[in-house]
Amino acid sequence: MQETDQKYRIFQAIGKSFYMTTDYFKFFLKLSGIFALAMSALSFIFLQSFGCLVSGVQDKIVCGENVAGYVAYIVLKFFMVAVFLRVWADKIYLKKDITLIYFKESGLRFVKFFGVFAVFLVLNVVPFLSLYLLIIRTPNPIWQIEILYFFVVSLGFFVPFVLMRFYANIGLWIEGSGFSDFKKTYLQTNFQTSMILTAFKVFLAFCLFLFLVLQGYLKHSVFEPLFLYNILAEYVFEWVLLFVASIMFNFIMIQKDMLPAED
Repeated sequence: MQETDQKYRIFQAIGKSFYMTTDYFKFFLKLSGIFALAMSALSFIFLQSFGCLVSGVQDKIVCGENVAGYVAYIVLKFFMVAVFLRVWADKIYLKKDITLIYFKESGLRFVKFFGVFAVFLVLNVVPFLSLYLLIIRTPNPIWQIEILYFFVVSLGFFVPFVLMRFYANIGLWIEGSGFSDFKKTYLQTNFQTSMILTAFKVFLAFCLFLFLVLQGYLKHSVFEPLFLYNILAEYVFEWVLLFVASIMFNFIMIQKDMLPAED
C-alpha cells in the first residue's frame, strides 16, 4: 500500500508541475513573451546571442569575448529569470494582481528572491565544482591526504540530493510563512527522498531532451538573412528557457503541499 501511495505521489508531483503552467497558459504566454523579449535584447546588447553558438553563423556576426561582460550578462540574465519566477509565483500561487503599481512596489521583493534564487543555483552546481577539482588535482604522494581530499571534495556530489529535501522551505518562504525549521522539514521528508529524486530525474531528462532537440533544430535551420534568423532563434530559446523554469519552479512550490501532516 505504501509503495502504491509513493507511486501516486510521484505522478502527482510531475503532473501538477506541468498543468500549473498549462492551466495558466494564457498568462504564461503574456508574461514569458515580455520577458523573453527583454532577455533576447540583453543577449544582443552583450553580444551573446544564440547565433554565437552556431558554426557558420558565429563567424558572420559580432560575438562578445570579454569575460567581465559575459559574467555581467549571466548575472543580469538570471536576475530576469528570478523576476519572472517571482511574478509567476505572485500571480499563480498568491493570486496578486500584476499591474504597474505591483512592479513599482516589488523592487525589494525581486532582489530578495534573486538572492535566494542565486544561492539555490550555486548549491546545485557544487557537484560540477567537485568534479572539476577532482579532474585537475595532482595526486598527493601521501595516501592519507589523497584519501582525505577525495572524501571532502566528493561530498559536493551529495549537496543537490540533500537540498531536495528542503524544497518545501522555499515554497513556504515565498508564501510569506518564513523559512520553516530545517530539522522539522528534514524529518517530514523522511522516506520521501526517492519520490522527490525520481520526479526530479524526470524533469531533468525532460529539460535536457527539450534543450538538445531545440538546439539541434535551430542549428540546422539557419536561413538568410542571418540577422532575422538570429533574432528568432534567440527569442525561441529564451521562451523555452522560461517554460522549463516555470515547470521546475512549480515542482519546488508543490513540495510544501506534499509534506506529510504533522502528528
